[in-house]
Amino acid sequence: MSLRHVFAPLVLAASSLLACDVETSARLDATMKDDGYSLFLIDNDRQQQTDATFVVSGGTPGATYALMYSPTAPPHAGWFALSPDARQCSSTEGDYCWTSDGAGYLVDRARAADDGTVVLRHTACGCDADHETRDWYAYYAVMRVDAIKDVGVGSARVHVDATPSRVRRTVQRPSIVQLL
Repeated sequence: MSLRHVFAPLVLAASSLLACDVETSARLDATMKDDGYSLFLIDNDRQQQTDATFVVSGGTPGATYALMYSPTAPPHAGWFALSPDARQCSSTEGDYCWTSDGAGYLVDRARAADDGTVVLRHTACGCDADHETRDWYAYYAVMRVDAIKDVGVGSARVHVDATPSRVRRTVQRPSIVQLL
């Protein structure tokens, strides 16, 4: 048996592995401010779709939490009174779901379970038709809608997971930074 017969299957197997969609997640564990607000930046170094998941644990049981998204830095940061009339975005962002104070698009809203856990999700894409490499930002505010302090409970924790999907040939791990 020649070496070509031995290595040919290995080369084929290796090339098929390289052709697979590889997803490289970035993760961050953070603490929510006592007022129930945290601001995060997810920085993508190339055009790619990024699925962002925010898991709040140790939050206020039964409280409503909201996730706001903006492609640019919000004009102000910190807890604010979210209008009860604020509409949540459906599949795409639009003027109808932009918050009145300019904090971003209201992309998800959910009530915390009895153990204070809530999961908020959004998918953003810094994509356009040219598929050129360029960086883009996603600013996310995670906020407890109810204006109450967690008395004696301590600060809630936020686990952030950003999973990119390739648009074209490659995917790069985004970076996550807690701004507030």
